[in-house]
Amino acid sequence: MLPSETTTTAFDMDACLAGEQEAIDDWQAYADGHYHHAQTMTFSVFIVYQLFNVMNCRSNEESVFELGLFSNRAINYALLISTGLLLFFVQLSQVSIPVIGIEIGSLLSTNTLTQNDWAVVVLIASSVFIIEEFRKFIVKSGFFAIRQP
Repeated sequence: MLPSETTTTAFDMDACLAGEQEAIDDWQAYADGHYHHAQTMTFSVFIVYQLFNVMNCRSNEESVFELGLFSNRAINYALLISTGLLLFFVQLSQVSIPVIGIEIGSLLSTNTLTQNDWAVVVLIASSVFIIEEFRKFIVKSGFFAIRQP
């Protein structure tokens, strides 16, 4: 079950344990859905993590806020295109491509994510940004600098 679920009516556990094929098939469909959801969340976290990392890599010493969050036009375009592609493959995963009839989500095995899912993705992925900004702050403050006598 997902952390937000408290009970499930997707399958009958007792019937699964008894070996009933219909209940086992229901369990398999339920498990496959959760697997694809976890796979989509992982994929999204890795992409957003790298987007935050790109913002950090602009300078080894200066904060992103000192440089200007949107001061580099090439990085802004790259972030915009990457975010757009991520949203295209995840949020439009149920949409069918007109000419060939394949769902967009089947190309990368993605599912549509909810707003809560996106909040979790951004919260986890932003950890690299927060930690690196904290590191830059500590280095700039000179707290761990070697002092000469």
